[in-house]
Amino acid sequence: MSTVLVVDDDEKIRKFVSMVLKKEGFYVAEARNGQEGFFMYNTQSPDLVLIDIIMPEKDGLSAIREIKAINGMAKVVAMSGGLVLTPDAYLDEAKEIGADCVLPKPFDRRKLVETVQNLLL
Repeated sequence: MSTVLVVDDDEKIRKFVSMVLKKEGFYVAEARNGQEGFFMYNTQSPDLVLIDIIMPEKDGLSAIREIKAINGMAKVVAMSGGLVLTPDAYLDEAKEIGADCVLPKPFDRRKLVETVQNLLL
């Protein structure tokens, strides 16, 4: 069973993603911000990280850079609904720094599962 780390400061999104992935048979760990997510990545070595871009304490872009610096092969999916910039601007930057895939918010259950399965199977 693959382990997925879901990092998002929005509890509703984090719980939705976790619930969907658990129903698909994945083990899921959750983090509330990039700092917590980076710590959990180091201690739990998940198979995939789903990470929001705009978060307090440490944004997703910083966390992606740090994760990729310690493990260039880490599988990372960046998620964003955007704020000041369009979501595409954040997601394009996430791809440039090493995200394997991006999910613009809002996304549906099918797209989430398809994205995760494509990276892990």
